[in-house]
Amino acid sequence: GHQQGTPGKNVKIFPNCEKTSVTATACASSTTNEYSLAASETPLTTGNHQNPSAHSIMTTLSQRLQSALQLSHDAGLLILQHYQSDGLLVESKSDESPVTIADRDAETLIRSRIQQLYPDDAILGEEFPSVSGRSGYRWIIDPIDGTKAFVHGIPLFGPLIGIEFENSMPAG
Repeated sequence: GHQQGTPGKNVKIFPNCEKTSVTATACASSTTNEYSLAASETPLTTGNHQNPSAHSIMTTLSQRLQSALQLSHDAGLLILQHYQSDGLLVESKSDESPVTIADRDAETLIRSRIQQLYPDDAILGEEFPSVSGRSGYRWIIDPIDGTKAFVHGIPLFGPLIGIEFENSMPAG
């Protein structure tokens, strides 16, 4: 892959969706301006494309990916406030999987910010009903992946956020 974006920032674009060891990736197709975007701490750019609509899609996807990274970070900080806390109430959902106030608070935080930033996007989460949208984008939220580890004080958990666009999964 090659570097693009703000000078001095770590943003890479990998052709053909190569596997990378990054926090998040976004895949889009080589003959149709398909790229895999490796996320960093700066907004991603896609360079010059011959197809402006593909460029526009990649730009809005890049913005959403950057938002997902920030939302994940912020939700992680909120979750840590409950980690190994005395009296953490653990309930069972209908499928017998555990849920805590940290799950619900993290999903509430993520959902509210998505609705502020991207009001036309759909949202599918674990703890609350789905929200329909009309933009073609859908956010898929697992506020704490690894809730069982979380409630047992094992540091193998974290928020997961996926971004779906027109029934394909370009980021998560």
